[in-house]
Amino acid sequence: MSLHWLRGAGIALPQILVLLVAGASLDLLGGWNHGDQAFGTLLALFLLAPLATVVLLITEVTVFVRSRKKGRGRRPWPILIAMLLVMEALAVDLLILSQARM
Repeated sequence: MSLHWLRGAGIALPQILVLLVAGASLDLLGGWNHGDQAFGTLLALFLLAPLATVVLLITEVTVFVRSRKKGRGRRPWPILIAMLLVMEALAVDLLILSQARM
């Protein structure tokens, strides 16, 4: 898997989760959010968003360390962005958990 695809997935998954939650809360999904497919999609995104961003963070750190060992000067910006994405994914998950009704 290319690093660009991993970066794209790490950026897109939390955003899709935010849009799905916002669309469901504003009833913009045309009733789709009341079915089993919507719950499955929400659950999959709930689990995949933090997982994908953590994998992206680990990959960015690995690439950074390997480039430093080879003597190439890489900047740590991708690592910082990956950290922000992990925090965003965890914050969205906490928001969803706070809105859950038992």
